[in-house]
Amino acid sequence: MIIGHFGPALIAHSFEAEQKQRAPTWYYYVASQLPDVGLIAVSIVAGGDTLDPADTPMTASHDLLPVLGFMAVVGFIGWLLSRSWRTAAWGAAMVAAHGIADFISGFKHFVAGADTPSYGFDLYTESPASAVVIEWVWSLLFIGAFVLLERRRGEPVSRRRAIIYTVIALVSVPLTVPL
Repeated sequence: MIIGHFGPALIAHSFEAEQKQRAPTWYYYVASQLPDVGLIAVSIVAGGDTLDPADTPMTASHDLLPVLGFMAVVGFIGWLLSRSWRTAAWGAAMVAAHGIADFISGFKHFVAGADTPSYGFDLYTESPASAVVIEWVWSLLFIGAFVLLERRRGEPVSRRRAIIYTVIALVSVPLTVPL
């Protein structure tokens, strides 16, 4: 899920755009993808020659305890960048949104390693087609909310830009779900 993780970052950008003290927009995008960036780093460090999640241990990046740690670190970095607890909360929320999205439509994850309880619906394994539909809906809801929020704050999103976001969502979702 690429655009589905970026969707919450669009919302955070809209809510934070009017704040005098806020982090740069890239902060929200990086925060929303941090567990996946962590997964790639783990794969590289482990000498993995593939980025296939089935072949890469996800415990260091997607288990509940590491995600909570990522939330704390991202929140602290957001506070350092902006001196705003609101920005810190939005950053932590980006990591949480990633975890929630993966819980609903991704692989199953664990609390703190393979020998601890697992959580998540594991739709990537059990029902990839359902995962695609859920991620499309998730993505389109966030894009729609972003368009409405931007219009409300007087910065309407052009029809062309909204269409581009929608096409990216519709094309990228099935490309990132292991079918």
